[in-house]
Amino acid sequence: IAGGRNGCSVAFGIDRGRRRRLWACFKRSRDGSAASSRHRRHWPRFYHSGETGDLDDVLSSLINRRPGRSIGLVGISLGGNVLLKWLGECGDKVPESLRAAVAVSVPFDLAAAAYRVDHGLSRIYGRTFLRTLKEKALAKARLYPGLLDPEEGAAIRSFAVFDDRVTAPLHGFANGRDYWTRASATPGLGAPRAALRFPFRR
Repeated sequence: IAGGRNGCSVAFGIDRGRRRRLWACFKRSRDGSAASSRHRRHWPRFYHSGETGDLDDVLSSLINRRPGRSIGLVGISLGGNVLLKWLGECGDKVPESLRAAVAVSVPFDLAAAAYRVDHGLSRIYGRTFLRTLKEKALAKARLYPGLLDPEEGAAIRSFAVFDDRVTAPLHGFANGRDYWTRASATPGLGAPRAALRFPFRR
């Protein structure tokens, strides 16, 4: 299960009911979330919703732990964007063990999502979300002097500006627009081995 921005940390467990199941709930350990505070000190980077390397690592670990077992992936919110982007990157090389994948409430278009949380009623959620991101960015700036400008970070008032001045430069993107374009799952939606289905799309 790939959670959203404030999802869970890596955890493995066995359901010993009628069928044995290996569950793995993971949170990308380099995004500066509260769940990954013990990891963040080792990474001079921040939140990146297009990072698929961690998902690939977790899936490889699951396959090695239980070879031959069928695996299903679930991506929720931004975790869904990561999942779909990863499937697009895999193309026809999706691991044979992966039998199904489900993405729930996915912001396919990161540019549109950033605009939405900066406007209308979504701003109620957006302000709280942005505040947590700024707090973590400033904490990162204290850990890595010169990585970010604390005064500039504290003055940010929108997601668009945050992605342009913090997310993009920390991860090698030219600007916020470049980050949204390259990190969004949308461009690769036609690439996965199995056709994607959108049951609620009109």
